[in-house]
Amino acid sequence: LLLVVVVHGYLLGRWPHWSWGLRASSSAANVRWVEAPLVAQVQQATKRQAPVLDQQTTMHLPAKTALVGASRQAGNSTASVTPPIVPESTPSAASVYAATLPPPFERQFVARRGGQQGQAVLSFENQEGAYHLRLDLQWPGKPVQTRASRGEHDGLGLAPERYTDEKDGRAWRATNFERQAGRISNSASAQSRDLERGAQDRVSWLVQLSAIVAANPALRVPGATLHLPVVGARGDVQAWQFSVLGLEALRAEKGEERRTLHLRRAPEGLYDHAVDVWLDVQQYGLPVRVHIENGQTDSALDLLWVGDENLP
Repeated sequence: LLLVVVVHGYLLGRWPHWSWGLRASSSAANVRWVEAPLVAQVQQATKRQAPVLDQQTTMHLPAKTALVGASRQAGNSTASVTPPIVPESTPSAASVYAATLPPPFERQFVARRGGQQGQAVLSFENQEGAYHLRLDLQWPGKPVQTRASRGEHDGLGLAPERYTDEKDGRAWRATNFERQAGRISNSASAQSRDLERGAQDRVSWLVQLSAIVAANPALRVPGATLHLPVVGARGDVQAWQFSVLGLEALRAEKGEERRTLHLRRAPEGLYDHAVDVWLDVQQYGLPVRVHIENGQTDSALDLLWVGDENLP
């Protein structure tokens, strides 16, 4: 058959068409050879880009951040990217904030608990990088109960060193914040615990909360949250998350109306502490009212501001 074709071409003089056909085939081959690397490059680029987008969308980021990351990878592409639903991560219990401490003060309250009415005094002294804080509770016919805290302070607020529960001036339980060793020890427990940054004791948290809100305007907006690690009675560390509920007008014990910022800490269990605090917008963010429950209504402690001494 090949011989017939050759002879036919020779006799009819069709060689030019044959050679053109060879050139066309060669040209088509060349075109395919040029195109193949481009396709391979696009495929390679697609393969390289896809894992980057996957990494962006599967990271523990808020949905908005994941969408921004995907958009940056897509460049000018008009394709829409649906961000994945990513659960919000739990904020660290050791959140640290700037803090503006109030001047020394002595704030008086009416105390109520389980149908009883007493009085309370919250006093704060700070000088030369050190502070001393105490809350004295006096119930009718009972010895004075004191929660006392002392330590250092700086631009991040209070750094407790020792906390004590006292009755009639005698300490019967103590918590030590051993900062160089990085641990917390408690007289009620043989087990020591890690000391977290920003950790507060059972009374310092109240002044620290005021100092943080005073220094951070963004934390005075309804819906804002802040976190404090608080050491309990037996040395256990618990993350307290406060939510800002908003501004409220609150009538004090003597009838004076104060503008306050209401913050709430929801309990995490049946006998966990539920805490509501109303901070004075007009006076350094100091507490006007404090309400603490632990799952038992009759044991709730309520403090309502009466007046101040030594406060400029």
